[in-house]
Amino acid sequence: MFKKNILLAISITYAVFCSSQPIDLVVQTGHSSSVFGVAFSPDGKYIASTCNDGSVKIWDTKIGFEISTFYNYETYGYDVAFSHDGKYLLGTGININVIWSVATGKAIATIASGDSEELEEGGALTKGIFSYNNKYCYGSREDFSIMRWDMEEIINPTKYTYKYDRIPLSEDSILNLNPPSSAIFFKGHTAEINGLAITKDNKYLVSSSDDALSLSGMPKRVKRSERLKILLN
Repeated sequence: MFKKNILLAISITYAVFCSSQPIDLVVQTGHSSSVFGVAFSPDGKYIASTCNDGSVKIWDTKIGFEISTFYNYETYGYDVAFSHDGKYLLGTGININVIWSVATGKAIATIASGDSEELEEGGALTKGIFSYNNKYCYGSREDFSIMRWDMEEIINPTKYTYKYDRIPLSEDSILNLNPPSSAIFFKGHTAEINGLAITKDNKYLVSSSDDALSLSGMPKRVKRSERLKILLN
C-alpha cells in the first residue's frame, strides 16, 4: 500500500502548487514491496526510490513515470540520496551500499562500513547523504556511529592506499571499498541513527537518533569543544 502512495503524494503536491493549470493525477506503481527511501534530484526533475525488492528506481517528477531501474542490492535498500551536482546516487542497504552514475545507471562503487571499530569487513549503512560541495559522503552505521569518506576516492582511487597495494575491483570492474581507505568515524549516539542533515556551507552535520540526541559525530580522543570544528574541515 505504501509504495502506491508515494507517487500519488508527489502528484498531489504538484497539483496544489500549480492549481492554476489543470493536471491529471496518475498513480504509478513499480516496486514489488515496501519503499523505504525517496529523494529528489537537485534540479527537481527526478525522484529516486529504494525498496526491499533490491532495486532503486528513477521517476520523472513531472509525469510520475518510471524511467530507470538500478539493481545492485543483495537484499533490500534503506535510503537513497543524490549528490548535489546531480551526477551520483547513493543507495544504502542491509548488506551492500552502492554509488551509481546517474548518467549511465551503472554502479561505480560498492561501500561497506566495517562492522566494528577495528574496521572488520562488511557492515550496512542506514541513512546516507552527500556534503553540498560533493566532497564527502556520510552514512550512519548499525553500531550507532557515522562514517565519512571522500568522493574523490570513488572518482580517482589511484590517489589512495589499499591492502595488497592494489585497487579493489570486482570482476565487473566496480570499485569495492570494504571499508573506504578514506573512512573516518564519528561517535556519540547510543541508539540507532534515523536522520542526517548537513548545512549548505558544509560546516555542520546534525544527526538524530532513538537516544533522543542530536549531535555532531566525532572521532575518539577529540575534546568536546573541538568536535564541530574537526567534523567538516
